[in-house]
Amino acid sequence: MDYEFLFIVEGVSAESDLDVGVVFDEFDGLLASHRGRQLLTVAGDGASTVDAAHRLCVRLRRALPDVRLVRLDPDLVGVTDISER
Repeated sequence: MDYEFLFIVEGVSAESDLDVGVVFDEFDGLLASHRGRQLLTVAGDGASTVDAAHRLCVRLRRALPDVRLVRLDPDLVGVTDISER
């Protein structure tokens, strides 16, 4: 099953063409900056949410060695979340 995650990250920057390019090319994701935070939106698959997140973490650390996943951001929701609510 596919899951979408919004991580608060450090060690990478939306101002870096290299970081943005790796996220887009390798993960079909988005690296953005909002209110001083670096936001990483990526999707992954797994047997569960935890499994998918773990698999993404491993792949992200390989592709971007300096990335530090601080936490998931539960405050921002997507269109699907809004429609379900």
